[in-house]
Amino acid sequence: ATGRAALPPASGKQQSPIAVLVTMGNNNGLDAALREARAAREEAAGATKAFEELSQRLREAQQHHQALEEQQRERDRRLEQQLREVDDTRRAQAELAEQRLATQREEATMQLEQERAEAARFLAQEKLAGAQRAEQAVKDERARAHAAKVRQWEGLNRDYPVPEFLQPFITATLKDVDADAQQVLYVNVAVVGDSGTGKSSLIRVILEILGNQLIQGNTPSPEACLEGDGTRRPTPYTLAGFDNTARLWDLPGQGTAQIPAKTYLRDMGLKYYDMVLLVSDGRWSENDTALLHAIKFAEIPYNVIRTKIDQAVESGEHDHGWDQERTLREVRHTLKEQLCELDDERLHLLTTRKKYWTGKHGGASFGNVAEVCERVKQQIEGARGSQRRGGAGAA
Repeated sequence: ATGRAALPPASGKQQSPIAVLVTMGNNNGLDAALREARAAREEAAGATKAFEELSQRLREAQQHHQALEEQQRERDRRLEQQLREVDDTRRAQAELAEQRLATQREEATMQLEQERAEAARFLAQEKLAGAQRAEQAVKDERARAHAAKVRQWEGLNRDYPVPEFLQPFITATLKDVDADAQQVLYVNVAVVGDSGTGKSSLIRVILEILGNQLIQGNTPSPEACLEGDGTRRPTPYTLAGFDNTARLWDLPGQGTAQIPAKTYLRDMGLKYYDMVLLVSDGRWSENDTALLHAIKFAEIPYNVIRTKIDQAVESGEHDHGWDQERTLREVRHTLKEQLCELDDERLHLLTTRKKYWTGKHGGASFGNVAEVCERVKQQIEGARGSQRRGGAGAA
């Protein structure tokens, strides 16, 4: 123990390091190893003790954490319970409020229905009263307008008595407003012109275009008189398509001993016609001009018809070397100079020879009577509408 120990004899077994050290007699190394071993054991014991203390603290921490979690869960349970109680309270309050609201809504609906019913009754009463007032106002206005119409009719009859030949075809204004409204409404169109102006041929073509069958009794056939007037007495022709209420009149020319120009408008009853067609073949006389002025002054709708325009075109070419268009312009210009303030739309240059309507004569078409027929139809329809609205004068 105090000195180096002798090395053990060699043997075939492998010795441990300690045995080698002992064998080698390295006492200092052994001591150091022993000290290191003791230090390691002490360190291990300290580590074990520290681990146990740490484990203890960890257990205590876990226990504390579990206690805190339990406390938190308890608080959560209490809070959840409180929330449930609050929800229940709110739910109960909401249900109560909904019940109150439903009750209020029902009461408001009932009140609204009552107010609507009352308003509907009031509105119905007001509508009835308003309708009665309006009906009375219409009656009053109708009576006022009819009274004015009667006065106008009586004044017209006083100054311009209806000619006997025209009386069956005129809708007189009756004093009884209801009886007056039930009358047949007649419309009359006069064709005025001197003998030889082509008036009868024009009437025949107008009747054809408007759909009339040219049968005996409804075909223009002027009678010659001693003074040469082709039409001796006014002759009516019923126009098709107007329920036997519209007539085209062939009136005798003016300026003869039998039919003086001075009283022509009164004698022919022109103020009772709904339209007048003044026919001329270009020989426009002072009597024609005076009649046109009288018709315009009386505010009678009128149109001026220049017949035989095809002959004028032929004469223009033969006498002046004019083409068709220039002749038509010259004729229109001359007539407008003779008839001051004549609207262009009221002047018609016509021919009853149909080949000129379609250009079969070799030039541009002209002179179609259809445009005058359309004006006649429009005037008849307008006159019928005016009569239905209570217009005064002729039907």
